[in-house]
Amino acid sequence: MGGFRGRRTEHIQEALARAALEINTRGYPSFLVLDDLDLSDISNFERELIALIFAITQNNGMVIATGQKRPPLSLFPALWIPSESEQKIPYFDREEINELIILHGLGESNSVIEWGQNIYASTQGHPQLVHARIRTLSNQGWSVTEEDFHNPEDIQRIRLDARNRLIKMFPSDAARMLAYRLSIITGRFHRNLALTLGNTAPSVILSGEIFDTLVGPWIEKEGPDLYRVSPLLIGAAQSVFSERDIIDLHLNVANCILSQKILNQDDLSGAFWHAYSAKDKKLISQLASVIIREGEHAMYYLREPMFWFSEVALSPGNKIMDDELSTELVLRLLQFRLNSSLSKHASALIDIQIIEDIVANAKAKKESILFSAMAYTIILSNLEVHIPAATVVRILDNLMDESIETALAEKFFESSAKIDTPEILHATRDLFLFQAIRVNGLKDLRELVIALEKIDEKKRRTLFSICDSESDFPNMLIRQACWKDVEAISTNVQESLSVLRFTESKAREWGIKRLSIACYAVIASIYDEYAEAPEDAMAALDEADKIFGDDAQLINQRAKVLLRLKRYEEALTSFKHALLLPGLDKVNYVTSCRDAGIVAAKLSNWMFSSKLFRQGAEAARQNNIQKLMGIGLSADCAVSLWHASQPKECLSLFADVLDSLEDVDPKEEHLAHHLHATIRHAISWVHFAARGYTDDSLARPLPGMCSNPNPHENIVDHRLVDISGVWELLVTTESYLSLGNTIAQRAKNKTNSIMPLHIRIYRGILALETMLRDKTFEKLISVLLDYHAINHFRGITKTSIVDLYSIDDLPKLPDDYWNNEAPWTLNCQVILAVTISNYSSTTPLKLPFSSWYNELAILGRPPISFSKFIRVLQGEVPETDNLYQLAAAALQALNLNRSSPEQLWGHSFRLLDASRTIHSLVAQPMEEWLTKLWQYACQFQKFGFRAPNMAIPNIEQACMNTSYSGTAKVALILEAAAPWLNINLSNTARSLLEKIRNGN
Repeated sequence: MGGFRGRRTEHIQEALARAALEINTRGYPSFLVLDDLDLSDISNFERELIALIFAITQNNGMVIATGQKRPPLSLFPALWIPSESEQKIPYFDREEINELIILHGLGESNSVIEWGQNIYASTQGHPQLVHARIRTLSNQGWSVTEEDFHNPEDIQRIRLDARNRLIKMFPSDAARMLAYRLSIITGRFHRNLALTLGNTAPSVILSGEIFDTLVGPWIEKEGPDLYRVSPLLIGAAQSVFSERDIIDLHLNVANCILSQKILNQDDLSGAFWHAYSAKDKKLISQLASVIIREGEHAMYYLREPMFWFSEVALSPGNKIMDDELSTELVLRLLQFRLNSSLSKHASALIDIQIIEDIVANAKAKKESILFSAMAYTIILSNLEVHIPAATVVRILDNLMDESIETALAEKFFESSAKIDTPEILHATRDLFLFQAIRVNGLKDLRELVIALEKIDEKKRRTLFSICDSESDFPNMLIRQACWKDVEAISTNVQESLSVLRFTESKAREWGIKRLSIACYAVIASIYDEYAEAPEDAMAALDEADKIFGDDAQLINQRAKVLLRLKRYEEALTSFKHALLLPGLDKVNYVTSCRDAGIVAAKLSNWMFSSKLFRQGAEAARQNNIQKLMGIGLSADCAVSLWHASQPKECLSLFADVLDSLEDVDPKEEHLAHHLHATIRHAISWVHFAARGYTDDSLARPLPGMCSNPNPHENIVDHRLVDISGVWELLVTTESYLSLGNTIAQRAKNKTNSIMPLHIRIYRGILALETMLRDKTFEKLISVLLDYHAINHFRGITKTSIVDLYSIDDLPKLPDDYWNNEAPWTLNCQVILAVTISNYSSTTPLKLPFSSWYNELAILGRPPISFSKFIRVLQGEVPETDNLYQLAAAALQALNLNRSSPEQLWGHSFRLLDASRTIHSLVAQPMEEWLTKLWQYACQFQKFGFRAPNMAIPNIEQACMNTSYSGTAKVALILEAAAPWLNINLSNTARSLLEKIRNGN
């Protein structure tokens, strides 16, 4: 390794030349690093550098040259290397810093994250600073003083060294002046900001040119017109300028940033930092007021660049700015929002305590009203951090004063502008609504009830008037408390029931009917699902019925208990009753429709099942929260319609479901992935069910499968075929069932005929099968050519790794493809299948063999065997023992229906032998045709058999045997007939028949 920092040009020339000489004479080293080489001034030592690099590379070595400035483009062709050989060395990101911290002995995850954030904030990820800081901290056992925490000595020493180099590199006062001014900037900035600082009195002459000379070693280019100060230079101004000058610079930077028309998170956080550093209360208050009103989406992007502010002055008695309450309040609210977004719960709770003290210390009544309204609406509207129930109730108690209600409502509107809340009628009450989301388990629920018991009855009634509005506060509150405590409920059922009984008794005492009913419903659910005590669940519901009478929520819960007991008839009756009554909230209504649909399916009442699933889907569409559930219920409805023998309606609904899936990203959450996977599965199952295909590997969709709200977490490992492939399955199902082409038209608009390779292959195979089934032989050549492309590609997949899920088209056939015998053999097999399918029909068509031959001959010269095969199909006698020619002759003879039983046996055997490679295409028509011919022989050609009284019953029994089908059935008939005819079966022929009969 050679270091070149600060070396004069002649020294660099001499060192490079000497190194090249040593390598040429001694043949080493194989690896060399030229560190801190100024490649922008390469003209003075270019020849020596090129000679050294070639000397090393010719000895199979490697050279790495590092520098602060980019090399000229002319260097790359001179070295015979691409311009991509130049690489920008990135800074450490937070994850990499955390990994280094762990490598240096710190293991506790929380400490690693905290130290990582601190180190990143003080070093900006600069490799030299990061390594120095981590080594120092590791040597000190990760324990430092507060002074060293905020102003690390090791980093200051490195920066001092950097400033000394700056003096040597730029003896010009103007250059150093601009560099020092720029050193106060944190984060990325535009060139105009540098020029603004250059023009600050006293102005720097030619500041633009000087700035360009700083770019590289001191100012790093981040993108088009985007720069940032090297962390080595940051803070250099502190040792050069007066405090007043630095404050003025900070203020200039903040105002320059804010003068931009568009601000991103770096600009806004940078402006705040400089306003804070300038101690400009007015500007920092304005910026903080803007930021605290931003939604959570904006805070997500601001929290990292503003991380430094989250821990400012959190110690008891400390102030962020001064004693001015309004400034301190708005800054604490900003700090609270940052800590909440950063999930720093302990710090956020400290902020709440400080904010409560500020509000309490407000002197003027008007100021107190505004402080309360602004502070508490922001705090209670925040759902990122858990606020203890007692704190929430204390704040609400302080707010419930008619004199501040108007101001409170205005502030509520402002703070919740980007939060999905119901229409605001009473601000304090609606702030209480958030507690249904915030409640953190059953213990927190108990604390909430205890705290509410202590406040004035009128205030408590005001808060609980939320239960009389359209919101589902009682159910939300109880369900959220239980959902957060699922593990505790399962391990301590009685304690959980105790909390709910306590809550229910207080709700009844306070006259809050909906909350009491919500408690009873959950009590029954816990008895049923966790305590495995359905009798106790029913007893709790009976108790509630005596108090509240006919209530939809209680009847619905009874239906769920009956469902788990598999008392389906009673469960369905209860579900129907509950769905007709008012009182079910939106979520419960949809899930009850789903449960009722499942019960109806279990009772094989498929039409009613589809109606219930559809009813739930329509309700779910009215609530954005249940969007995915609604799509899943529509898919479940489609499956039920299939079972109800409504194929057209089923496929049409599935098409609507696929339209809805366009807006669902499977990567967003595992529920979305589950929805995509199960709908694909359901459509695949319906497709193969339509074809009469059954396979244990393709499970029958369970009722309600697609709308399952709690899928297995490993569903995300299930690979999804592209949606175009699913559309194609719907299209082929519609075509197979002859239901028109409505879905085909919709699919064409959606996919543009592009699909995954494995679906493309399947479509080609199915096209051939459909042509044979529907006797649409005019399509033969186009279908056959596509089948050739498929067959060729399948051969490729056997020798190469191909991703069959990828979206692509089949490769074209090679130019010499038709020069081989194999393609013409395939032509013989397919035309043989066409002829069998045609002759098996009661009204066979006249097939255009000559036309087919001429169209195929255009592709390549047909071999003699294929030409003779076609002529045999047209009536000629075969000249050889060619398998397909003999089969063609057998077809012609069988079509004339003039064969003796012995000849019939020979023709049947030849067809069976020739069709082994295409048995899936001809199995059914061959079975039907040959079975009829053998039944005819048994009836009208009895004396063609030896001992007909014994032969014919055996043969007829084989013809009527339902245990066999297809070619296996034909083989069974031939085995039954052979002993009664003058046929001497060879061992080979006998073995062949046995294999075919056994399905091999």
